[in-house]
Amino acid sequence: MAWTGAGIRPPPGIPLVAASLTSTNVVNEAPFDPNDTASPFFLHSSENPSLILVSAVLDGRNYHPWSSAMEMALLSKNKLGFVDGTIEVPSVADVKFPYWKRCNNMVSTWITRSVSPEIAQTILWLGTAARIWNTLKARFSVADIFRVFDLQAEIHQIRQGDLSVSGYLAKLNVLWDELQVIRPLPTCKCANKCNCGLLDTLQKHMDCDNLSVFLRGLNESYSSVQSQIMMMKPLPTVDEAFMMVQQQETRLNGGIIGLQSPHSTEGLGAGSVFLAQTSGNNSGSKKFYSNGNKKPVCTFCGFTRHTVEKCYKKHGYPPGWKPRTKSGGAINQMQLNTT
Repeated sequence: MAWTGAGIRPPPGIPLVAASLTSTNVVNEAPFDPNDTASPFFLHSSENPSLILVSAVLDGRNYHPWSSAMEMALLSKNKLGFVDGTIEVPSVADVKFPYWKRCNNMVSTWITRSVSPEIAQTILWLGTAARIWNTLKARFSVADIFRVFDLQAEIHQIRQGDLSVSGYLAKLNVLWDELQVIRPLPTCKCANKCNCGLLDTLQKHMDCDNLSVFLRGLNESYSSVQSQIMMMKPLPTVDEAFMMVQQQETRLNGGIIGLQSPHSTEGLGAGSVFLAQTSGNNSGSKKFYSNGNKKPVCTFCGFTRHTVEKCYKKHGYPPGWKPRTKSGGAINQMQLNTT
């Protein structure tokens, strides 16, 4: 809506009725202030031509989500009137003209920077921001049957796969929203609105279709919760079903993390515990440890306190070596047998 300076209170002493009769003159005679933050002609210091309003640029196939994002961005900056035609072009002699021209160029630059380079070349010389906006709308907003068919096919073929439940639903919502914008539900345009509830019935059918698509695309690990949801009367909405599936996802992820925890050995047998303890050792070093004393055992001679790499019996005794007493060997042999 165009900014007209409305909301000015009448001067003291003028009755309210008289003020209402002369409200048009008061609005027309209101002084123009470009520094008024409520005016669409006001530009903040942070608003510059290099500003990018939306993250996804227009490439010709995403007009409807792009236009919705641009409308929200322009409305938040109080500049939507420059593209929807509510702010008319003032005359050259009007005091508002230089400010309108500056804001128009700013909005035109924002639009140009939010489209692909190929499209930007075709709208660069159109002049006003409203003309650029209407040209893009006429080119890319046509809801052809092929785009509707592609959206429906993609909606019914999408599967969760490696996505999380929230990521899977977000991907579906993008397709559903675009299809709703291109082909919205019919509404009653009669002067006297009917009370048959046809629109509510159509909305309920669409919600049921969306719920079935969401449940069918889930992974096999959610088959139990799928059956529970489909047996509920009445059927829940997509958001309610999402909360139930997300709880199941949390349980599944918690169970997997518990089994994969390196510090958890509950539910494992003795052989599994031993395998878990020995699997982290270096298999190529030929070094083995007993469970009790954690001393190395030579795989060549069978004695403890040394490994095969330092076995004298295999590699030769060093000069001046003296054999141990028999008691020491017996003790070592006894340790080996015990192990």
